[in-house]
Amino acid sequence: MKYIIGRFEILKPFLVLLIFLGGVHTLYGYQSGSNLTYLSIHDLEPVFLDGIEKYSAWPVKKLQVTDIRMFPGKIGVPQGSAIDFEIAPPSNSKCLGRVSFLVTVMADNKPLRKIRLNGWVEAYKNVVCAARPLRKGRILGPDDVAIVKKPVSKMRSEPVYKLENAVGKALKRSVRTGEVITPVILQEPVLVKRGSRVTIVAESGGLFVRVPGVVKEKGSRGQFIKVQNTMSQREILAQVVDGKTVKVFF
Repeated sequence: MKYIIGRFEILKPFLVLLIFLGGVHTLYGYQSGSNLTYLSIHDLEPVFLDGIEKYSAWPVKKLQVTDIRMFPGKIGVPQGSAIDFEIAPPSNSKCLGRVSFLVTVMADNKPLRKIRLNGWVEAYKNVVCAARPLRKGRILGPDDVAIVKKPVSKMRSEPVYKLENAVGKALKRSVRTGEVITPVILQEPVLVKRGSRVTIVAESGGLFVRVPGVVKEKGSRGQFIKVQNTMSQREILAQVVDGKTVKVFF
């Protein structure tokens, strides 16, 4: 779909007006003995920012945009022509990190040339991070994690946003100080191990039964494991409730 970023009206040498939805921006190009006025990245930064506003899912006010570049380093536009810009969607659909736009410069509704604008775009979120180096298998406590503002472009997977969603979980691998905690590296801690003695509870209607049992395999909260009823010697499947209780469902 054609998208018009803005329009240049060259009114006199060295002066160009760039008209956007948000207002009028005055740009100063320079002339080199021809009928062209030359524009640099300083003049075209608003075009890049307007592209970000068009294609990014993030509000522009929440983004940090730096290191905007233009290739080639300058372009000549004919004096007296109406200049428009058509900007193609970026390959980086998230519009975070290094973002590049291929822009077609139009003079009097005719293609003049293509240029590329790119820049570094960053957003920040408050996420759960390791407060110290932590080893694999550690059950996270309140002092092990903290909320830290981190750049979203560096996050490879969705992070944990709330401390309560990390505390009490076990690490699947070791983490370093400041590392972002993600759900994929967390698991419910092992509450019972093979050989652990537990109470098997069962409830059906108004009947409630409690019998002793021995765990046959390790298990985490909510997991179904094999347990032996020590009274009947039968092996059954039961769900782990806590470190001393498993539940059977009829």
